[in-house]
Amino acid sequence: MNKLVAYEYCDFKGLSREFTDHVDNLLQVSFGHAISSLEVLGQPWLAFSGLSGQGEFRLFVEGRYADLGSFRNRTLSLKIIMEDLSEPTITLFDAPNFMGTSQVYGQETDLSMGDMDNRAASHNVSRGVWCLFSLPGCAGSMLLAKAGELLHDYSNVNFSQSLSYLRPVRPVEPVVIGVHVLWGSGSVKKSKQSAGEICSENPSPIAQKLSVVQSITKEVSVTQAISFSAFSVLTVGTRFNLCSTLSDNLTTGFMVQKGRIEAKTSTFKRQVDLPTEVPAHSKVNVSIMLDITRYSFPVEIEVWRGSSTKIEIKSQFLQSPLLGLTTHPGITPINLLCAPLSPRLS
Repeated sequence: MNKLVAYEYCDFKGLSREFTDHVDNLLQVSFGHAISSLEVLGQPWLAFSGLSGQGEFRLFVEGRYADLGSFRNRTLSLKIIMEDLSEPTITLFDAPNFMGTSQVYGQETDLSMGDMDNRAASHNVSRGVWCLFSLPGCAGSMLLAKAGELLHDYSNVNFSQSLSYLRPVRPVEPVVIGVHVLWGSGSVKKSKQSAGEICSENPSPIAQKLSVVQSITKEVSVTQAISFSAFSVLTVGTRFNLCSTLSDNLTTGFMVQKGRIEAKTSTFKRQVDLPTEVPAHSKVNVSIMLDITRYSFPVEIEVWRGSSTKIEIKSQFLQSPLLGLTTHPGITPINLLCAPLSPRLS
């Protein structure tokens, strides 16, 4: 899924070549000094003006570049960045050989706004890949710094007292490539919720047969979500589909979006048939209860992020009140002066 597509002309026209690995000499594949536009999928790439990663370079992250501007027709070699780009960390020192005052950075920083501007003389990159610039706003001369790299003295690369801006190379956006529900580790909990009440009275001195057929209409909310830990590589807003059958009469299918709980409101209608006997001078109150079922189960999510694939285990829950309907009749004496309601008596 990591590749660079190079084009002969601007706007992705002319001859093209697709690359999935380093190219030390584009002349050997008949595409030297020929790239005017390009597309990057996955991990970032570096384009160099010299052979084998030498000379000036430009960084290209995932995206489409219709015109390479001043770097048009200058590329002679290409390298893909396969390092882990998460949690970038670099330490700058104001003296060679990692001496003097030091400062740790973990994000894009304009050094001209602080006390380290044009003072750095050496560095140590703990994580990620960094672009170092001699002028604010990612301008001027540029130096590339990679994880594990120890640059003892900036004067060796003509960068002494020149560093003014830091930018870590950002990782490719994570892509969900597989979702699997782990049913064997799930759990089910049941509860009840009131859906309404049917009330009928018998003010006569004789017990009466009562037959009530009533339609119950209820708006309910089906809620489902996946909880993500703080350590997930998935960013807020990441979306993917999850569709599975929970049981014979309930299927869950929704677009998961990190940072959001999915709730759908549905209206259902049921006929309630309640034949019973109402004692003399009594009132029958029948409570209609919804049977609510809450499913909780782990979900295995396979995430691709440029240089690697990671498996994350998340917890999904789905709460549905649509699975059952139960009734609970209650009988209480009534005041004979009360006017009766109007059920059908027989």
